[in-house]
Amino acid sequence: MKTLTIIDTFGFFFRLYYALKGFKNSQGQASGMISGFANFIYSLKNEHKSDYIVFALDSKGKTFRSEIDPNYKQNRTPPPPELLEQIPICIEMIEKMGFISVSREGYEADDIIASFVKTCEDRDIFVRIITQDKDLYQLIKDGKTSIYSPISKNDYDEAACLEKYGVKPHQIRDFLALCGDSSDNIPGVKGIGAKGAKTLLDEFGSIEGIYENLTLVRNERSRNLLLEGKENAFLSKKLASLYENLEVQDLIEKATYPDEEPLLKILEILEHYELNALLKKLRQNPDNKDKNLGFKATLIQDENKLFEILN
Repeated sequence: MKTLTIIDTFGFFFRLYYALKGFKNSQGQASGMISGFANFIYSLKNEHKSDYIVFALDSKGKTFRSEIDPNYKQNRTPPPPELLEQIPICIEMIEKMGFISVSREGYEADDIIASFVKTCEDRDIFVRIITQDKDLYQLIKDGKTSIYSPISKNDYDEAACLEKYGVKPHQIRDFLALCGDSSDNIPGVKGIGAKGAKTLLDEFGSIEGIYENLTLVRNERSRNLLLEGKENAFLSKKLASLYENLEVQDLIEKATYPDEEPLLKILEILEHYELNALLKKLRQNPDNKDKNLGFKATLIQDENKLFEILN
């Protein structure tokens, strides 16, 4: 079975930025996110089997979820300047390496990912999703789709989802409908936390099952909270549900992973941001022995310059 790797791009960039915050090159330019991204690309070819690779992007402007709830994602603070200045470089890297990026007006990266998952399932292609976002866990299906965390470097299947959140992948929407998601400003039911949501879903399966059997909810406080928060519960499930019918069928073959190391196409960027450890790996890889890896000749006129280069 072939494998398609699809990246929740901006979410991935944000996680990289905060994981590698503070890294700079000798010119004082922020480089942590760029370094993490380049090393991730190296791992795709050298550590993880991928036949296809897609970068899913959020569209600019409002999405259909904003029409459902104007408060959706309105609680987010502006990103720091050092993060913003690295994003165009990473997008440039994607383009120069020849990878495809996909966005659709009115939709989020999550909807693009869901559409690829559905299309690939019909074509018997395994999908690995690169993300940290819990809403995408609803797409996990053993033998079909898994999630890989680039930060923890863990793979998540159905059992791992159950262990992490206490619910099965198909219940993630209901889980978020009950306890909400502060990162996306999904309200959930006020007063119901993750533990309470898990208990309710263990017994009733879904929010529909809960509200059809509300009189059977034994905890009076939970029953009253559910009654008061019914509208928000169903609103939240709508917001957490992914749209999976975007037309992406014709993009799969365009996403074929190249035979040649893609990082060779962005050597100037790697050198500019002084990603020396990665450059060393590329130079030591026997597959690259006949490639021009951008070695530089430097005239050393004093000992201070020598120490600068060595360090």
